[in-house]
Amino acid sequence: MHRLFPAEAGRRVVYYFTKAQWGLDAVRDQRIKLSTLDDLNDPFELYAADLTDKEQRQVAYDFKARLGAIWGLLCCSKSWDQTLMWSHYADRHRGVALVLDVEATNLTDIHYCSERKRFTAADYEKPLKSRMESPGPYAMCTKAECWHYEDEARTQFPLDRVTKDGDLFFTPFHDAVRLVGVLLGPLCKIKDDDIGWRMHPDQQLTVARTRIAFGSFRVVPRQDAPHTEDASPSAGGLVSAAKIES
Repeated sequence: MHRLFPAEAGRRVVYYFTKAQWGLDAVRDQRIKLSTLDDLNDPFELYAADLTDKEQRQVAYDFKARLGAIWGLLCCSKSWDQTLMWSHYADRHRGVALVLDVEATNLTDIHYCSERKRFTAADYEKPLKSRMESPGPYAMCTKAECWHYEDEARTQFPLDRVTKDGDLFFTPFHDAVRLVGVLLGPLCKIKDDDIGWRMHPDQQLTVARTRIAFGSFRVVPRQDAPHTEDASPSAGGLVSAAKIES
């Protein structure tokens, strides 16, 4: 994968795929939408453990209900070149991937497996030693193998500490989650000016256009993307298109 956005020590770069308009709204409003457990597209979310036992199944249902009421999730990918991610989450390549610089300790990597792990009733009473040894943490960071293309990392936010706008939840960009760039999908029609005038005066972003690869089934940077400073003095931000060989 092309490393357009290197991370500083103690931080990681992840990618949030979305429609073009929602990406522009995020730049303008300086916030990003969180998902709730009821919104997620995997019906097995938090049900990664083997739940053939009726009592354990009810414990899992209650666990998900409790977490769903108090936590919101920011679900991202650790890579941006997967075709399926652009197809499924970025409006069939017409959207964008917001580039986020996140404190590494706040991110949880999702693990993928082909079989559901069996726990005993006693396991549910044990202290939470690690993500893979206890049913709750295991369920929070494990998904079926078929989802591996997402290469997901996520972070949690208490819903009572974020902004609610109608039925949606948002967290502002801040030091823990910085917006540092925007990747434009191969079919995205956004212009640099569309981003520039939405930026805050002291904001700096790197913007790169992408295309489908010629020799693989990947999305890659466009070779012809020049370095530019956005001609949007009213916004005052710097918009540069990453120049990189593809």
